[in-house]
Amino acid sequence: MKSTNNKSKKLKVFCFLDKAVGRDTEIVLPLLYGLETAIDCELTVLFIWNIHKIKIEKPDLIILPNAKGHHMYFEIAKYAYQCGIKVFALESEGNFRTDGSFPYWGYNKDQFFYQEWVTCWSERTQEFIKKIAPPSQSSKIVLTGATGFDRYIYGKFMRKDVFLKKYNKEKYTKIIGYAGWGFGKIYSAHKHVALNHIFPNDKEKRFEWVEKYRVYVRDILKQAIENNPDILFVFKRHPKEAFESDLSEGPNEMNELLDYDNVLYFLQEEQIHDLINVSDFWMGFETTTSLEGWLLNKQTILINDGKDFTRNNLHIGSPKVSNYTELQDVIDEYYINQDIKIFNRPELQKNRAFLIHDTIGYADGKNHLRTLYFLIKTLDNIESRKSKPKLNLRHLRLYFLMHFGKYFFNKNVFTNLPYFRKTVYVFDSMNLDGFENRRKEYWVNMYDFYKIHDIEKKLKNRDWKSIFPLDFLKKH
Repeated sequence: MKSTNNKSKKLKVFCFLDKAVGRDTEIVLPLLYGLETAIDCELTVLFIWNIHKIKIEKPDLIILPNAKGHHMYFEIAKYAYQCGIKVFALESEGNFRTDGSFPYWGYNKDQFFYQEWVTCWSERTQEFIKKIAPPSQSSKIVLTGATGFDRYIYGKFMRKDVFLKKYNKEKYTKIIGYAGWGFGKIYSAHKHVALNHIFPNDKEKRFEWVEKYRVYVRDILKQAIENNPDILFVFKRHPKEAFESDLSEGPNEMNELLDYDNVLYFLQEEQIHDLINVSDFWMGFETTTSLEGWLLNKQTILINDGKDFTRNNLHIGSPKVSNYTELQDVIDEYYINQDIKIFNRPELQKNRAFLIHDTIGYADGKNHLRTLYFLIKTLDNIESRKSKPKLNLRHLRLYFLMHFGKYFFNKNVFTNLPYFRKTVYVFDSMNLDGFENRRKEYWVNMYDFYKIHDIEKKLKNRDWKSIFPLDFLKKH
């Protein structure tokens, strides 16, 4: 395949990740597949502590899941920019609140975009970012849709029978899933900066509120578990409830219920899409995974007393139950009728249709292709660099600590040493174990999707008009 900039030399592309599997991986994978289909490039996926590799190998382009939601992602973006290397960043938290309560800039204290484009999930967030961005950078704020949700259009997910066999739970035929909210954040070492949109000026009230609702949800779940021993309850901890350096977790609404035979609790062992897919219906206190449930044709329920608090608007798409009795009524109704009547109320159906557009932009499996459109624009403008990346001593130190420290790493020992405890995550994650398996699974699904829509040929010919509706191209 030809390079877009008509040079014989292969483009060298780095993609950095903070862990092998999970949300960020799902965000970048479809884009990487599209890139490899369209461009003859040398793609390397690296753990974030390998930032010194930028100095060693001098890539032409760096791809990131985001450029502000993790301090290392931001540091990579800024360093690459300073070195004259183009950065293409996606967005991990693209469905954020646009009322001003969400700390949009995250770790980017400079409030300057170091990436080539600011890829927005929806028109709502695009308009918000244009208002707060430096005026000189407004033209780089573009609508692409959410790449991580494309997989719900073309993906193949775990079957219920496979899941039950995997965990030796074949005696169950019914599964109800629940997505954790993040209550345990107030028991972490970073509790003073967690959930600060709840009573932002009063930490004590915040902690009191979080603990009150943690117990409230836990007790409702407990009654449901005890009174439905024939139903397997599958719990998934919120991916950002624990910080990387946390080796133990405080109490949340789920992890005090693990002694029951009909409970399974997952941290990162299973993908959220598989857990939703094997569930009969999906629950949460307040969860963005409701939208993923809708894309998988799952009915969703919120365990919530209906009292308002700062949150995104996805809650208006799901009915709420405020106590155990109401939840049990829903459970009984579903297993009698295979349906939850209140979920089908016309106003909720209308809300869900609006929310899908308002949250992820498009639900056609082509958000990664819209994103690729801008990535190729970036590659078309890459020029040969004469200057070499500057040496950064901190990056060099991280690189040597990781690559030489691995020979001395003993998890049992490091876990019990105060300073070294923080490095356990690094040594556990540095090889990105599991990424390659997930990539292979993804490539199979992507190949089929591309074949059905003849996308490979269209990409090589840059025939964008036959990939997207004309309104997208007119806007950009």
